[in-house]
Amino acid sequence: MAEATIPIAIPPQIPELYFNSLVMGLTNADVNMTLMIDNQPQIRLHLSFTTAKTLQKYLGEAIARLESVTKHEIMIVSEVEAGLQKMNEQVVPS
Repeated sequence: MAEATIPIAIPPQIPELYFNSLVMGLTNADVNMTLMIDNQPQIRLHLSFTTAKTLQKYLGEAIARLESVTKHEIMIVSEVEAGLQKMNEQVVPS
């Protein structure tokens, strides 16, 4: 069960960003991620290990809950890529 959080008012001028891929790295001090749209870098994030672990926990719980309710496991990027590769290898009858 997720911990209770205190709701905050989010000002409308805060920018929003969509991304559909990422590259992640680790240093001895933090986690860094480059968020991308169609493999084009959009923004770089730096997170402390504590923040990254908290993000992992809450994202994992949210996705697990969605998968449980829908009875559908969401694929990760490497699984989608493998499926696309298989599609490209199949010969389509004409």
